[in-house]
Amino acid sequence: MDARDRFRDMLRTVVGPALRAEGFSGSGSTWHRRNSWGDWGVVGMQKSAYGSANDVVAYVNLSVDLEPERQSRSWLEERPVPRLPSGSSGIWHARLAPPEAPGRTRLDRWDFGDGSDAESFAAELVDTLRVEALPALDRLLDREELFRNTYRAGGPEIFGGALLGYEPEALAVLLLSDRGPSQELIRALTTLDELDLSHEDETYAARQRGVANWVRERSA
Repeated sequence: MDARDRFRDMLRTVVGPALRAEGFSGSGSTWHRRNSWGDWGVVGMQKSAYGSANDVVAYVNLSVDLEPERQSRSWLEERPVPRLPSGSSGIWHARLAPPEAPGRTRLDRWDFGDGSDAESFAAELVDTLRVEALPALDRLLDREELFRNTYRAGGPEIFGGALLGYEPEALAVLLLSDRGPSQELIRALTTLDELDLSHEDETYAARQRGVANWVRERSA
């Protein structure tokens, strides 16, 4: 069994069961968990293309997808909403770095080596997921906390990642849209309409406008 086989076996027998015990579903190298609003937290293991049968380098990718964002983006792009988020989309992304240790710089790569230390590697990975990654995902999947933090400059900085792809005003509209029609939503839509996006690229600006148009169609 070479390093790649050991790595795959470690994910199947240790990491996957540990994440499923925390409410995730999935297998292979990607796991998903949803909150009561239907938003997704994603944990994905990515093997480096530079690995080999004798050495595996991996990255732990974290992301969060808001369900209304998935729907509005699919509406704008005129395509069906994907059954599962890919981990490359979403409003937030970060990479989980391994803990600091003698001789190890805290980069975002996890060195599996030849797999001879698979047991200790898996234990360290699972512990870091539980202590650092899952609390970060919990915070982002808490709609109330996310809404409270929406208007912070640059979005809430949570665990090395920031909210991406949307203006705070567009994110607020998406969050409010799930609560149904309200004066607060009308005010948020007006604020989004008045936002100056002339300095942004066309694709980014269209996405913000698409949020407003989708929410109005949804509420009609």
